[in-house]
Amino acid sequence: LKKEEQPHISNSLTSDNFYYKEIARLTGSGGWKVDLINKTTVLDPEARSILNIPKNYIASLNSLSQFYVAGEHREKAMAVFKSCENGLSFNTTSKMLTYDGSSFWARAIGKPIFDSQRNVIGLQGIFQDITDETKKERNLKSSLRTIASHNERLMNFANMITHNVHSQASNL
Repeated sequence: LKKEEQPHISNSLTSDNFYYKEIARLTGSGGWKVDLINKTTVLDPEARSILNIPKNYIASLNSLSQFYVAGEHREKAMAVFKSCENGLSFNTTSKMLTYDGSSFWARAIGKPIFDSQRNVIGLQGIFQDITDETKKERNLKSSLRTIASHNERLMNFANMITHNVHSQASNL
């Protein structure tokens, strides 16, 4: 295709759209977009803030892998992006890293961008820092396990008391 015939993906993530920026700030969600034709990647200001990226950092699809914790999280992220390149949307949770190496939990949602012939020409999505929610969920699960354990001990105690009272009543 000639340059003027190639599909173009808008670079709208960096626009000065007040409404979009406010929603991103209020929800703590960062947006990203990958143009597979021109091999460019864009992170919006909130994404850069969440990842603690310096202003002069130039993102690419390959460099984004550094923001996922090595091992299963990085492999999962690469598989998810590969499936998105093949036309599948995703909604996943993964452990990520900031530019300076601090870890956090993120919820990521993405979808492919298609041209008029239904070829995937890009990817776009958001991610949100859900570390606080994850900690609250873990604390809640821990509390539920503790309560269940206490409940089981109380039931055992009640059964023992009932048995002892019943035995004493029978002896009388």
